[in-house]
Amino acid sequence: MIDANGAYARDLLAPEVIDVIQPDVARAGGVSETRKIVDLVGAHHVAYAPHIGFSSIVCAAATLQLAAAAANFLTYECMYTVNPLCERLAVVPVGGPAQLGDGLVPVPEDPGLGIQVDPDALVFYTARLDGGLQTTSRGSMEGW
Repeated sequence: MIDANGAYARDLLAPEVIDVIQPDVARAGGVSETRKIVDLVGAHHVAYAPHIGFSSIVCAAATLQLAAAAANFLTYECMYTVNPLCERLAVVPVGGPAQLGDGLVPVPEDPGLGIQVDPDALVFYTARLDGGLQTTSRGSMEGW
């Protein structure tokens, strides 16, 4: 996976070497930059199949919102393994295997990205400067 931005995507279009582009919103410069990539490649009839990998619920929600708005959207990729940053960081999980139904993933409809981050989970998964994790009233990671 290459950390791509709009300029990199434009360079790939010139020689017509790609049919599908898979930018990761968390690595391609955020929602606005990814939208620019999606629109640019769409104008050249290149499909958009977003990549999220082992990202958080914020990346998954942003990706689903971009996919829903993209005319050149092809397919949504999601991890089929347990990912606490998707399953436990949000009040209601979004974009993961548990939400799949007939091969489809619903797009969150609440304001913004459509998710609510669980404040206790956010504290739990916040890294300390010494490399450890914060603690919460919920206890150790095994308690999650």
